[in-house]
Amino acid sequence: MNRVNHTSFHFLIVFVLLASCTNSIEPSPEPGRLRLILAHAATDSSIIIGTETLPLSLRDSLEVKTFQGKAYQGDNHWVLYETPTTEWAGEITYNILSRNPSGELNRLTIFDYFLPPGDYSYFEFGVSSSYLLLTHGYVYGGVGIPIEPKPDSSPIETFETGFNIISGEITEISLEMASFQSLARFRDVFQFSPQIEIISIEQGIVF
Repeated sequence: MNRVNHTSFHFLIVFVLLASCTNSIEPSPEPGRLRLILAHAATDSSIIIGTETLPLSLRDSLEVKTFQGKAYQGDNHWVLYETPTTEWAGEITYNILSRNPSGELNRLTIFDYFLPPGDYSYFEFGVSSSYLLLTHGYVYGGVGIPIEPKPDSSPIETFETGFNIISGEITEISLEMASFQSLARFRDVFQFSPQIEIISIEQGIVF
């Protein structure tokens, strides 16, 4: 009569039970990225200074600072950084009227950072300006115009537009700012109230 080895039998039972178990901890999905692009609206092509209407010139400059980018998913929000390798979320200064070597207005990447995949309800970021340089008709350098924020206006622009983040892909949102229309003359300065709109949302860009 064969005898059962109890130690081996118990080991077999434990092995079968372990093999039949599934791991209840699911791996976290890979993040996607949100990229925000800001450009000057080419249709905003002139500004009134006194009694003159000055056209947008190649060497004009409008300093714009962006800061405090956030994306919202339900009750949660994530901070946006300038690049995927940026470690500090501070103010970044751009010339919104800058051009590439071909003379075309630059499309500026103001935020590009990782987010958990899913549906997002809106995003926001701060934008300010303090200096405008106009060069049309000026031989030496141009004329500088100080800029102040419009009183009682919030520096944070909120965009109530839903978008989706997909694992391993970039969602790119392009915005345009009517830079000259964002400025209104008040006494000896111009006040800044940004006029920004979403132009397009593109998904499926691979890292």
